[in-house]
Amino acid sequence: MEMNKAKRSVFLQNSFTKLALIFKKVAAHFYCCDLCKQPSEKYSLLCSTCYEDISRFNLATVNGNLLNHPQISKNLPSIHFQQLIALAPYCWPFTRWIGELKYQQRFELAPLLAKMLAAGIKQYNLTAELPKLLISVPIHHNRLKVRQFNQAALIAKIIAKELGCEYNETLLIRHIKTNAQVGQSGANRRRNLKGAFTLGKAVKLPAHVGIVDDVVTTGATVSEMSKLLTQHGVKKITVLSICLTMPS
Repeated sequence: MEMNKAKRSVFLQNSFTKLALIFKKVAAHFYCCDLCKQPSEKYSLLCSTCYEDISRFNLATVNGNLLNHPQISKNLPSIHFQQLIALAPYCWPFTRWIGELKYQQRFELAPLLAKMLAAGIKQYNLTAELPKLLISVPIHHNRLKVRQFNQAALIAKIIAKELGCEYNETLLIRHIKTNAQVGQSGANRRRNLKGAFTLGKAVKLPAHVGIVDDVVTTGATVSEMSKLLTQHGVKKITVLSICLTMPS
């Protein structure tokens, strides 16, 4: 009887092992790296080799805050946030991925980008001082009707889940439809965005709030949001962005 139980246990264990191998082979067939088309092990769209090869910021060298880098700080004047965390410079393959997410509706890229940023935050031990609340950069309701989604919100929801933060998508509203920011100088962007945001409803805000965006260029958008949050009692604002445009 005991022998039968032992044999059954070994049989079940071997069966589970075989099933796991089959599942791994099937997953490798369906999940291939978006860059090299080889089976992806680390993320569903990225293999470990390509993950190691792509450019990413080393947040340890700036004590977890890219604003401590003199060149970056100089490129972001007149800002109203205190901490900046970004995954990578705005370069390939992130330029392609963000463009495809935003304009080609490749929604599967949102989890890839969000989980990579969250993994970087964990890697550099930045979870102890995370914001209590995350919000995403909102888009005007007319633009939302046309596009049907907000890529920053898609990314922010996953980051909040990965890091265990609260997320509020409607805390800030973009009530003024501003001109396109692409190609404008920092000064023009700041003028364009002045007064563009309002608080969705009166709520008690935590002392530390995080703003999630896909790309930070001049910092004008997140800075205007930060100014409003500061006026409502927020003491520290951390910007979490997939990419940061570096000065040439």
